[in-house]
Amino acid sequence: MTQFHLSSNQPKAASPHHHHHHHHCEELPFIMVKANFLPVIHQRDETVPQMIKAPSMDGSSSCTSAAADHHQEGPASAPASPKGSLSSSSESTTSQQDLLQRSLRDEHWNRVEDLCEKDPSLARDRISMVCQGENSTCLPIHFAAGKKSTPVSTIDSLVTAHPGSLLAVESSGGRLALHIAVLKGASFAVVRYLCEAMPQTLGMADQEGNLPLHYAAMYSSDEIIQLLLKSHADGCNQANRSDRLPLHLLCARCWDRNAISMETVQAVLMEYPEALKCADRRGRLPLHVACSSQDPRADMIQLLVPAYPEALLARDQSKGTPLDLARKFSAGGGVVVAYLQDCSNKERRKKYKFLAPFKHVGGKIARRRHCKPDVDALHLHYCYG
Repeated sequence: MTQFHLSSNQPKAASPHHHHHHHHCEELPFIMVKANFLPVIHQRDETVPQMIKAPSMDGSSSCTSAAADHHQEGPASAPASPKGSLSSSSESTTSQQDLLQRSLRDEHWNRVEDLCEKDPSLARDRISMVCQGENSTCLPIHFAAGKKSTPVSTIDSLVTAHPGSLLAVESSGGRLALHIAVLKGASFAVVRYLCEAMPQTLGMADQEGNLPLHYAAMYSSDEIIQLLLKSHADGCNQANRSDRLPLHLLCARCWDRNAISMETVQAVLMEYPEALKCADRRGRLPLHVACSSQDPRADMIQLLVPAYPEALLARDQSKGTPLDLARKFSAGGGVVVAYLQDCSNKERRKKYKFLAPFKHVGGKIARRRHCKPDVDALHLHYCYG
């Protein structure tokens, strides 16, 4: 597939800074919300929309071919005035814009393709839509990417008409067409097309710091997660603004047994094993996140615990261990709680056994200070610093 590249005189898209934080702040809840894209008001705007250090979206080109077909008729001896021609041309362009908007809304993809072929400038016109309850200004490609029924041919027509649209973002969340396609469950073929047409978008984050891989971890199937993982594996070590890595987001879906396979979770884990030690803004490791799901999956818990057993004794911002969270959220306890209880006891005994030779040190210090040895404090200091 032909890839679209930026010309040398345009600013390059900057890849987000790879980082993972361990701050303790309020976590944003991850609730699967079905976005409802609906164009409501057409808005022709010549201003440059918000971009992620990408080429400007120029909507200044206008349709000139339609003007000839809409000259106002007059006497044979009196030629049409320039003022009348411009007015007719403007009305024709507005009519075409409205037709494109209705076609997008009604999912008449063949008509969208025909309109873009006849007048490529239509792909540059900004439209208004409602996305996840927020008013947003976007390009036609954003709207089309958010529909599950959109064929690759329609996306290709919009990109051919305006290649720079792949780097343009909608106004409410700073999302690219690729972000929206993954978020809204576009077909595998559409997501693959967007990845191949502009590969640098794989490393671009929206206003919440989410890469396409983050959205895939939250909402997509195994097939699309694997596609984005192979295309941009470095995304596994990039945290969003909630300090969550893709592994955290996969673990947040621990309740959904049909969404993702353990092979996918293991593939993400293998790309960045250190993710098991990374806490989000609530101080939760991936194991905490998995255990805080409603009725968590035993197979995922059994994958995470052996990979980093120290997480069993780690406490989040609310002083809760993974076992505490599992007891709170699991329906009736069950296998997961029993497994975590057993593993936590073993991990605790292992830590105390390691610290046993140091008990006499605590005793000597205590005798000097005429107080009781604080072995628990020594243990906690060793485990958590």
